[in-house]
Amino acid sequence: MKRKPAIHTHHAPHFYVLFAVFAIALGILGTVVVTKVLAQTAVIYSCVTKTSGAIRIVDGTITCKSNENPLSWNQEGTTGGGSTVTTDKQTKTLVNNTPADLFNFPLADGETWGGTMYLTLTVKRGSDWSVSIYQIQRAFYNNGGVLRSTTQSMIAGDIANNSGTFDPICFVSASNALTATINSGIVTLSFSPGACGSTPDSIAVDYFFTSPSGKTLTFLP
Repeated sequence: MKRKPAIHTHHAPHFYVLFAVFAIALGILGTVVVTKVLAQTAVIYSCVTKTSGAIRIVDGTITCKSNENPLSWNQEGTTGGGSTVTTDKQTKTLVNNTPADLFNFPLADGETWGGTMYLTLTVKRGSDWSVSIYQIQRAFYNNGGVLRSTTQSMIAGDIANNSGTFDPICFVSASNALTATINSGIVTLSFSPGACGSTPDSIAVDYFFTSPSGKTLTFLP
């Protein structure tokens, strides 16, 4: 009588090894996808007053008022040609009627850079204070090493102060608050608060920029 051939099953562990490798790879891929989606959904939401352009940051579940328009942007922004760059909040200490360098970026001959600056100014002297909000737009063009610019566009928002003996409200220039210089293809953008009362103790600007140019901005101390 012939004997039946033995059935060998020692190859089965290879199946579990392959399955484990596949599961690990799938887990890593899933982590990358989730991380990317979370990064893309890091959005800042705001409401912009229709008449003044004043902007307030809100939660994503908040509905803007009837006199406001909704505005949102990616928290991190993106880089690359033709993309929009949104910066995180920056803070700068200022001096009365004196331009302060904010950041610089490369601008080749024949290139254009433009953006919108959203800012709040806080001015103090003693116990008196003033807070104001602005939105400023300007574009610059490198014409053979000579920087040309559009006319500055500015919307002055609301102003609040404690009505003390010192009136520290800033008179930001409607035409030259944002200025720029170019040196060897590097543009430096500056901001001046204008006249903020008489001898204030401190002037501080909190701001961020949005720009469709895709340029990487290097912020200056």
